[in-house]
Parts: sequence; C-alpha cells; structure tokens
Amino acid sequence: LLFSFMMCIKIQQGNDEIDPLEWRFLISGMTPDKMTVTNPDPSWIVERAWGEITALSTLPAFTGFADTFDTVAWKKFYDSDVPQEEKYPGKWDSLSSFRKMCLLRTVRPDKVMPAVLSYVVESMGKRFVEPPPFDVNGSYEDSSCTSPLVFVLTSGSDPTKMVYAFAEEMRCKVGGLSLGQGQDVKAEKMIAEGIQNGSWGFLQNCHL
Repeated sequence: LLFSFMMCIKIQQGNDEIDPLEWRFLISGMTPDKMTVTNPDPSWIVERAWGEITALSTLPAFTGFADTFDTVAWKKFYDSDVPQEEKYPGKWDSLSSFRKMCLLRTVRPDKVMPAVLSYVVESMGKRFVEPPPFDVNGSYEDSSCTSPLVFVLTSGSDPTKMVYAFAEEMRCKVGGLSLGQGQDVKAEKMIAEGIQNGSWGFLQNCHL
C-alpha cells in the first residue's frame, strides 16, 4: 500500500496536482507558518491535535479552519468508527480527497491509513491495493541451485503449506528447519545433503 501510495503521489506531483506544503503537512503535521488560536474544547481536542489544526489553517486551502472550528460537528466526526467515510463538517466536505486526508490527520490520525487505501483506489484503481497471488511455479523457474527462493513475509503470512504442496507436486523431498541459536550446523547439513541428492531445504526465520 505504501509503495502504491508513493507512486500515486509522485505521478500527481508530476502533474502539479499536489501542493508541496499540503504534502509536507500530511506526512509530518508541520507547516512553515504558525498561528495562535485558543483551543475551543480541550476535553476532547488534545494539544497535538489542536496544534495541527492551527498549523493546517495557515495553508490557503484551509483558511479559517481553526477560527470557525465547529466543536459539535467535529466531535461527532471524531466519535465515528469510520470517520474517513463520513461527510466532513461544513464547507470542508467539498475539498479534494487528498485535502480531506489532511483534515483527517488532525482529528483522527489513526484512520489516515484506511483513507490512504481509499485514495489509491480512487486515483489509480483497486488493483493497486490488492497484492497479486504468488506464482510459485514461475518463481521456481526463475530460481537455481545458486539462486534460491527467498520469502519476505508480512505479519500472519506463512508459505509453508504451499512450499510442501509444490514439493510434492514436483516429486521432490523437502526438509524443514526453523533457524535460531544452535541451528546453523543442522542447516549446513541439510544444504549439503541437498547438494548431494537434489532434495530441498526449507529454512525458516532466516533473519535469525
């Protein structure tokens, strides 16, 4: 998602569709200028949020955001389970999706990533946020005895079942080993045996 988002932004920057100061705010919460406006309701608007609200208000597209901040409407927005899908209070609902993400950052930064996903889908299409299925056959064809397959995993993913199923399909013996302290000798032995008899070694937790 991050790669797709950055590619999307780079394309739009090349088309002069993204204001550089607004982009800076979205990724850092900072603007070149500052303004001082009293927090209208500290009971739910924390100091960080109000600081970003006033900072964002210094940018031309957001002029008056802090001065006319409707605490009732924005509190309702703040309390929503899916604020990124809600109608934005007042005139701010007419802003572009990118600028709405800037607003969202100020009051519900925890929902910026879901908004980023929707933004990429809106700008480039759904296929840019859906990882393609892993082609184990094609990857195997690209590998060799000196260029093994390396799986870089995300949290919750596990290729073990797929690897063993593919090994069975290829009628190849495969041995597995989870690496860690004291497992290096076993791993070296498994690799040596594979060199001799053509079997596969499936080494997990290679970062250890």
